Amino acid sequence: MLRVALLASLILGLPSALSAQTQPPEPGPDAAEVKRCIEALKDADPLKRSRAAEEIGAMWPPAKEAIGPLAGLLQDKELAVRRAAAQALSGFGADAGEVVPALIDAMGDEDDAVSSAAAVAVQLAGKASVEPLRKALGREEAKIRSTAAYLLGAIGEAAKAALPDLERLLEDKDEKVRRMSARSFALLGGRSALAARILCEPLGTGRDMGLDDVSLIATQGKVALPFLLDKLSQGGPEAKVAACAALGRIGQEARDLVPALGKALVDDVQGVRTAAARALGAIGPDAIETLAKGLKDEDAQTRTACAWAFAAMAKAFGKDARPAVPFLEAVLGDEAEQVRKGAQQALDILKKE
Repeated sequence: MLRVALLASLILGLPSALSAQTQPPEPGPDAAEVKRCIEALKDADPLKRSRAAEEIGAMWPPAKEAIGPLAGLLQDKELAVRRAAAQALSGFGADAGEVVPALIDAMGDEDDAVSSAAAVAVQLAGKASVEPLRKALGREEAKIRSTAAYLLGAIGEAAKAALPDLERLLEDKDEKVRRMSARSFALLGGRSALAARILCEPLGTGRDMGLDDVSLIATQGKVALPFLLDKLSQGGPEAKVAACAALGRIGQEARDLVPALGKALVDDVQGVRTAAARALGAIGPDAIETLAKGLKDEDAQTRTACAWAFAAMAKAFGKDARPAVPFLEAVLGDEAEQVRKGAQQALDILKKE
């Protein structure tokens, strides 16, 4: 059950409805014990129902015959019972495929612990969840639509058939549905200007973003460039740094924004200058002259960033980056040691090509 708790808290980003258990109990339950627990799921006392569900969830190997009865408790009027049933079902993996529709209903539960555990169970059911999740994208409840959209991306390759459905939801009336749909659309290989715009919207807004978010933007390639250009020209330092990171991951396809990155290379904020240098290095030979201008910057940190960006370019592009040699040789006497080291490393790579 530990893996389930981690999935709920780290993958879904929702409060976990699952308790960690480091080792499955030994030995496995006997048939009589399983039968007793299943019968207790029907008890009039909600405490006995929830305890029975918890016991079934703790059994190893899982008692498959309890899947149906547990699913019947996902709509129980008592919260503790719903929580215990959803948690127990999240431990059945692919075997829970038969009750995915009931689990999807539970994803709309007002209690985050129930909806989170149900969502984990749907994801772990794998391929069996794809078609029910596609249908769930049309549900009235925004919470179910957004979670279904997220899970299709989390399931991965097996969910590629859902790309047209996710693309339609990029225009959903609910902001979270649009955002989750854009993420999964990108994860599954989709590319569109609308998805790129949605993925770029959080840049510089203070919303938590990580490398995964930048990578998703990068999957959109050239169609993301207008939105990244907007962030570079009008965004604050945080937005500019994130935009530079995305452009670096896009690489050569971002060559049209070399002039904009050249402006970022002389930004007032040093962090933006460093990020721009790295992006230019990743774009490659088309950025050599622009990046070389940074080698003459008054700020040693900027010169250093440019020198090491050339080293990265040399490693990635080999002989195609040889036009940078004169610029690099010109800074071998720079007063800053790290500038000299970066330039020398780039030259060493290029001379071997």
